[in-house]
Amino acid sequence: MQASFAEQNITLLIGCSNYDPKQAAAQVYAMLARGVEALAILGDVPEPRLFEVIQARRVPYIITYGSAPGTSHPCIGFDNRAAFHAITRHLLALGHSVIGMILQPTLNNERVVARLAGVRDALAEQGLGLRPQHLCEGEYGIAAGRKGLRCIFGNAGPRPTAIICGNDLLAIGALLEARAMGIEAPRDLSITGFDDISMAGEFDPALTTMRVDNAEIGRLAANHLLARLSGGGALSNVIISPTLIERRTTAPPLA
Repeated sequence: MQASFAEQNITLLIGCSNYDPKQAAAQVYAMLARGVEALAILGDVPEPRLFEVIQARRVPYIITYGSAPGTSHPCIGFDNRAAFHAITRHLLALGHSVIGMILQPTLNNERVVARLAGVRDALAEQGLGLRPQHLCEGEYGIAAGRKGLRCIFGNAGPRPTAIICGNDLLAIGALLEARAMGIEAPRDLSITGFDDISMAGEFDPALTTMRVDNAEIGRLAANHLLARLSGGGALSNVIISPTLIERRTTAPPLA
């Protein structure tokens, strides 16, 4: 996004809300008060009246990264629910039927809520479910992935043969903790991530994950806002399809 704007001598100002809708709204209001000409918002901020204020100011805007079906707002992103449905279908096709999930906090993050829903949908289609003891919601990074795997494998009952992680850092943490516990991936446990960060392909074993073209999302979002600033019309949803990258952390479960 910044590269596209720089070509037109436009400066990109960035604010981080840490998934807090009140912080996000406060930053938008502050930017509007300082006369920004356009807005790109990551995710649908559920703050009452926020988009009414943006529209009243006649400031072009775009929601990026996520995409809420049926939304009235212009969006450029991908369907989180469909992406995690596809990851789950991949594991089911390998023969896994007891599957766990380690994910980021769902509070104030509609993208993570959609990812969880995608997993549940795919399992339900096969008459399966996500057992409460096999679901761990925590923080975002490698340490949270390690903690999540310890939590799931510390519970009584059958252990999952596959773990779906909400992002690659969680998956790498789960892989590290599995190794520390003497659990070999993918022989004893399949693990998947999401994002395809640079470390995913270099890790040993290389991580099966879902690749999202973030650069394309940013470029398209910038181009949309530039077109709006030049008098062009608003667009409808633009969906970028994530790609499953099958590497070495997934395999059929042991018989």
